[in-house]
Amino acid sequence: MTVIPNFTEPARFPPAPFEQRSGVVFVGRLSPEKGVEHVLEAAKLSPDIPFTVAGDGPLADRVTAAAAELGNLDYPGFVENTESRSLLSNARVCVLPSLWNEPGSLVGLEAMAEGTPVISYRRGGLAGYVTDADAGRFSRDESPRGLAEAVASLYSDEPAWNRFSEGGREATASLHPRPVYLDALEAVYASALASGETQPARCGGQTRDA
Repeated sequence: MTVIPNFTEPARFPPAPFEQRSGVVFVGRLSPEKGVEHVLEAAKLSPDIPFTVAGDGPLADRVTAAAAELGNLDYPGFVENTESRSLLSNARVCVLPSLWNEPGSLVGLEAMAEGTPVISYRRGGLAGYVTDADAGRFSRDESPRGLAEAVASLYSDEPAWNRFSEGGREATASLHPRPVYLDALEAVYASALASGETQPARCGGQTRDA
């Protein structure tokens, strides 16, 4: 088996520095497996830190209600990619607490490309991206309180923030650009063609060459 990491487009502008950024952002489908409810609870536990939750999905009404209740939570609804990248590039932290083994988060890579550190749970491909790039921190456990603690620990830690910001940008430039992805994909196809082998395939109870 060959694993080909996802790719992302580079940032259009140089990343804003730590002191020019504010807030925590989540961008994605508003569904339970994405950990959206954990983000809402983390916002409630962090009244002094502004949170933005952007996206659409079955929990949209829940996010709308939370935004009406919490003074530090903004819900702009669904956003197109250009606006999503703008939210990521202006935020100080991106939270992606997926509760399933997400294989390769595009939003995570986009945040890294914008120099925005990622806080997530230790699950799936996203955890690998963050670890390999030294691009963020993990919550101590899969809980809203753990998520809030991780956010608070990074939100005011400028030296760590700068290290994670640089790590994410360097990794997306070297490991996750479109040409690297395409080269890896073509190499897999070339390897399959070079093997020169055919495998019998079953179809309708008969065997034929595939």
